[in-house]
Amino acid sequence: MLFSGRAYYNLLWLERGRGKLIPAEEWEYLDYREIETSVLFKMMHQYEIVFDTESFIEYCDELDSPEDFPETLQLNEEDKRKVYLIAFELWRRLLPKESISVFCDELDYTIASYEKDKNSNRLLFLLQKMRDILDQNVAFDEDPQVIFKRLCLYVAHDLENVIYTYINSQLGESQDPYVDLLDSFMPYVKEKRALLFLKLKSINDVFEEKDCLMEYLCGSLQESVNFSLSVAMLFFLIEKNKDELFKELFSFLVTEIKEEKLLVTLLDVLIAYHQQMGHKDMKEQVSEFLQKKLKSNRKTKLTKVQKNKVLSFL
Repeated sequence: MLFSGRAYYNLLWLERGRGKLIPAEEWEYLDYREIETSVLFKMMHQYEIVFDTESFIEYCDELDSPEDFPETLQLNEEDKRKVYLIAFELWRRLLPKESISVFCDELDYTIASYEKDKNSNRLLFLLQKMRDILDQNVAFDEDPQVIFKRLCLYVAHDLENVIYTYINSQLGESQDPYVDLLDSFMPYVKEKRALLFLKLKSINDVFEEKDCLMEYLCGSLQESVNFSLSVAMLFFLIEKNKDELFKELFSFLVTEIKEEKLLVTLLDVLIAYHQQMGHKDMKEQVSEFLQKKLKSNRKTKLTKVQKNKVLSFL
């Protein structure tokens, strides 16, 4: 996977926090935000680079981004990378001008913070700012998805997934700013159906548009399968008592899947369906069948007989 700016180093930091270690040097894992400014300047001394706050700001004033800083120095490639990380943090703290890499670094840290404490205000602000950055570039007649892909290189997180997960978690609150984000990001993301699904969830039940969008998504998911999105759609159809659409999409997925672990997921969906419908006996039959599957080797391929058995529970 390709990264730009500080994204690779942020990925190392994020993965370490998740208990996963990617082979790398300790200086690559270091959280430079935790180091005092005076110490950062001293760390540059070993490369015979001497700055204080005033001289560093003056030196960087003619540079466009922190990525330019090491390129002005006569250093080997590894030392350039080490100096870059120090200079990046100093730039982030001391310079008023913001580069795309500095913005994306702040976005990475804010997403990580949100994943821990669910404080959404700062993330909403940065996503709105990111939307404005993207829109400004589209104004120069560039392809929206190309622009978004380029920006994603500077971010360690999966931005498309973050947008979906974050907006989905906020739709129960005051919806206006989040629905606005849905419309704003629609031209940029690859899997537009995920945002359309969130739009579907945000529409009042009395509007005819809701049924049209529901039917469109069910049809589209059968033309080009996205299993996780289809499962979310199935649960939504259960909630809205859309029996015919549920059975159509569920039956399609059963015929398409090839692995038992996916069948287990669909059996969980089917239990929820019969719970909602008040089919106590059928729910118990599916639950019993599921327990047998959980005890079996879920890496094996499904047979037609197994699929037909599941379809008989509908």
